[in-house]
Amino acid sequence: MNRRELGKLERELREYLDGMVEGMGRIERKAAMRNYVVGLLLDGERKSVEPMAARLVDAPEQIGAMRQRLLDCVGQADWRESEMLRRLACKLERELPGVEALVVDDTGFPKKGELSVGVARQYSGTLGRTDNCQVATSLHLAGEQGSGCIGLTVYLPESWTSDGRRCRAAGVPKEIGFRRKWEIVGQGPQRREPMMEGPRSGRASPRGARALGHFLGNPGVEGERRDTGHQTEEDSDFALHRIA
Repeated sequence: MNRRELGKLERELREYLDGMVEGMGRIERKAAMRNYVVGLLLDGERKSVEPMAARLVDAPEQIGAMRQRLLDCVGQADWRESEMLRRLACKLERELPGVEALVVDDTGFPKKGELSVGVARQYSGTLGRTDNCQVATSLHLAGEQGSGCIGLTVYLPESWTSDGRRCRAAGVPKEIGFRRKWEIVGQGPQRREPMMEGPRSGRASPRGARALGHFLGNPGVEGERRDTGHQTEEDSDFALHRIA
């Protein structure tokens, strides 16, 4: 997306981000978050902070200051992840008509280097091939009119969890061990509450509770496991459907 195309979405993007970060810190921090999101949306193969900063400014001498603001936004600011996900889920349930299902899937992100958390040469259904990428287990609200992601957790291959030095260098908490993708769904991202915490409160919603029940062996939840045809259990994905 180029600057002209993004400019047409200025109002919608501002309203969306304002709703996501309202009450979460100073105006400067919210502005930095907006810059970071714009940097991700703008055209460009590399989405790390340095090249994104260069695309966000008009003059080379401004790159350093923008880079620091982006680093502070994603590396230092104490964003309440669970609250932002709750707000996103509320927005989707409110504005997406006919939500009737929870879908659990994995999403791949192609990467060039080896330093990003969880990056490895692994299969990605998003890419349709084995490649150097990150993979995240994701939870979606879905209906006939569309779907939206309400939870995302990076999957750490065993090549990462068995390498303590690499994990420390990347900032992975020492208590995080290897988990298969389906195990991530019930445990969530580096916290004890399930990834499926409810859109309306801090507790599991009826949809979330029933979906979690499926992964804990509750036969009362109607769902299916799709075998992607790959050799390991980690490469399977899941779908849950017709959840009241």
